[in-house]
Amino acid sequence: MRRFAIVVVTMFAVLFLCASPSALAHGHGAGAILCKCQVEKLGLDEAQVKKLDKLRAKIMKRVMPVMKIVKKRKAEMLKLWQAKKPRRKAIVGKYIQISKLKRKLYMAKIDAKLGLLKILNKDQKQKLFEKMAAKHEEKDKPCCSECAKKKAAEEKTEPPAKTEPPAETESPAKTE
Repeated sequence: MRRFAIVVVTMFAVLFLCASPSALAHGHGAGAILCKCQVEKLGLDEAQVKKLDKLRAKIMKRVMPVMKIVKKRKAEMLKLWQAKKPRRKAIVGKYIQISKLKRKLYMAKIDAKLGLLKILNKDQKQKLFEKMAAKHEEKDKPCCSECAKKKAAEEKTEPPAKTEPPAETESPAKTE
C-alpha cells in the first residue's frame, strides 16, 4: 500500500510539472507576456507595442527549444510509467530532468515580466497589478473570449489530470 501511495504522489508531482508550457507563449500564467486584448486594455502606445513585440520574440526564442525538450521528456516519463515494472530511480531521474527544464521556463517568465515592467508607465503598471491580483483570485480564468478559446483548445489536446487521492496518508518515503 505504501508503494501505491508513493506512485500516486509522484504522478501528481509529474502532472504538476507537466502543465502546459504553451501558456507562457500566449500570455497566461505568472509572468507571461501580454496577449492582444491585454495590450488594448492597458492602452500601450505604438512604441511600447514594438518594444513588447521585441521582448516577446526574445523570450520565445529562449523558451521554444526548452518547451520542445520538456514535451520530449514528458513522453519519456510516460513510457517509464507504462513499463511492466516501473523503476523508481528512472522515474525520479526523469522528474528531476523535467524539473530543471521547468525552472528555465519559470526564469524566462520572470525575465519577461521584468522586461514588461520596464516598458509600461506608472498607470499601466497599476492596471497590470490590479489585473494580476484579480486573475490570481480567479485561478487562471482567461482574460477574453479569444484567450478562452485557445485555452479550451489546449486542454482538449492534453490528457485530463487524474484527481484520485492517495489511498494512504503516510508520507512518501523512499522504499527501495
